[in-house]
Amino acid sequence: MKLIITVLLLFFCSILKADWTQTNGVYGGSIKKVFPVNGNIFIGTMYGGVYVSSDNGISFNLRNSGLTDIKINSFTSEGNNVYVMCEDSGIFRTSNNGLNWVSANNGLQGMKLLCVGSNGSNIFAGTQSNGIFKSTNSGLNWFNINNGLPQLKIKDITVSNSTILLICGNNANSYINRIVYSTNNGSNWQSSFTLSSSEEFNSIASDGSTIFAGGTHGKLYKATNPIFNWSQIYFSTGLPEVNTIAISSLKIILGTSSGLNNANLYYTTNGGYNWTSGNVNQYFSSSSYSIVNSIAIIGTDFYAGVSGDDDGLFKSTNNGQNWLSSSRNIIATEISDLQSVNNNIFCGTTSQGISFTTDNGTEWTYINNGINSRNILSFGSCDSVYFTGTYSGNYRSTNFGINWITSNLGFTDGSRAFISENGQIMGLGYAPLKSTDYGLFWFSAGAGYTSQGVGSCFTKIGSYTYTTNEYRIFLSPNFGTFWIELPTVWSAADVTSMTGKDQHLFAGVLDSGIYKTDSLAGSWTRINNGLTNRKIRALHTNSNKIFAGTEAGLFVTTNNGSNWHPLNNGFTNLYITSIISNATYLFAGTRGSGIWKIPLSEILTDIKANTSDPVTFYLYQNYPNPFNPVTNLEFGISELGFVSS
Repeated sequence: MKLIITVLLLFFCSILKADWTQTNGVYGGSIKKVFPVNGNIFIGTMYGGVYVSSDNGISFNLRNSGLTDIKINSFTSEGNNVYVMCEDSGIFRTSNNGLNWVSANNGLQGMKLLCVGSNGSNIFAGTQSNGIFKSTNSGLNWFNINNGLPQLKIKDITVSNSTILLICGNNANSYINRIVYSTNNGSNWQSSFTLSSSEEFNSIASDGSTIFAGGTHGKLYKATNPIFNWSQIYFSTGLPEVNTIAISSLKIILGTSSGLNNANLYYTTNGGYNWTSGNVNQYFSSSSYSIVNSIAIIGTDFYAGVSGDDDGLFKSTNNGQNWLSSSRNIIATEISDLQSVNNNIFCGTTSQGISFTTDNGTEWTYINNGINSRNILSFGSCDSVYFTGTYSGNYRSTNFGINWITSNLGFTDGSRAFISENGQIMGLGYAPLKSTDYGLFWFSAGAGYTSQGVGSCFTKIGSYTYTTNEYRIFLSPNFGTFWIELPTVWSAADVTSMTGKDQHLFAGVLDSGIYKTDSLAGSWTRINNGLTNRKIRALHTNSNKIFAGTEAGLFVTTNNGSNWHPLNNGFTNLYITSIISNATYLFAGTRGSGIWKIPLSEILTDIKANTSDPVTFYLYQNYPNPFNPVTNLEFGISELGFVSS
């Protein structure tokens, strides 16, 4: 028993020695809501939680302490309290500008929330299918207020001179086409305006005297009274949807998805009689797509939260005429690929293109010149030529990423992965293709390869190359001249990642975990012992360790998968999308929190237990007991001597 206690303590401490830290980038990420309050700017990101700025958007700090869900949809406020609405976990409250959040869901448990708003000390929460709820005690309790409400799906809330207005619809119907109002804080509701069955509302806002409601098909509606006098305004023939409405003393600004000429902003200075289109993004092309989700106005400064290509926070200091990125310190990016080239780390993102670091993440440099899409699928290299696959096709660079040119001759789609060998490179779309001239021309390398969709990855073990197509795995002994489909023991579950070690092939299968076979796939063994999440997104081998990235954490094994151990200390986001290493660090890409790193030297999971008992050993009661983050252990040995830890 003494030996077991000793070994467990040593192993436990060795795991805890490893700690992840976030690298300084890549900045950006999908912004769902911009909310100015009490001299601060709160930013809600799609996958990375809450950021707060106290210097007008010059810099931001992450504020997720107490949140159990970092998918943010909206904010509201009441007095000194700020409320955040999360995608899956409801509402949380802070009274110290986000330093700490506490749950405020009593009465809302199990409900899908779509919007929040406030009127004085009354807070309102709109749900997916349960109507509208109100709290009068700072979110401590919520109660239903559906009297007179014709439909129970509540999409947006605004207040106009103490009148509460809701956009609502039928949960069984895709059209959200009614506006209702209440003049008594929700005690009863009355109908205000209804669209035709083929249209719907997306957003509603008021400047106190006029109410504006954004619809589909390039239409905006306005009224000076919630009971009557609604009129229709066309603002665009490009038919974008109105996602958000902001009103200043000079302008009405609409945020939309990319429409005609890639416009995602529309302005009017005369109440909607004439409109001017624009785009908040510094970068956009005919193949890019972005969505303005939220606009906030603070004095003469305008802020826009954007998702899609070139996402993040943008700021205008001249009434929306020109915009610049204001995403400094907002690291909410989704990482699609990580690769190591000559000890430098290259990063592909779903919205910020490609960047690389030469100093292990202290600084990241963007290398996107010539790439028409910021949504990166993959990155690869062959000798000194770089390659990337995007949703707008493939690109190559012969000057280390300074400039990119298209590399699509023979390719019909963007490559999901690259692998190189002896001056040849293969890409993977609906089938593998090969180039022997560094991407000038691609030809089929799919003999024996059966395609039912797109592939996901390559890996190599010795002279064998492996690739995937949905749930299938293929082997090539000659770098793509022909392929052999390997037998598998799973079906209808995509293979998301592969790696090799000690002549074993490891396959990550979405929802099923990890499987192992010998290099020729004689038989598969499921190796999930210790994995608490089986949604595998990434696998990587470094020395004697295999790392697995899942949708709920990163795991490591030193015995070829017989046991997996969590390696998550320091992470604020456990959705791991990619893993790579160089000589010094292990790097992990996340969905919504950028790139993290940990020194390889601190991942000490291979301590061997001494199989013989000490002749005399005394282990006394630890204190404090139970364990605190720091505890004292007192022990004794049989003879005088020097003892080291």
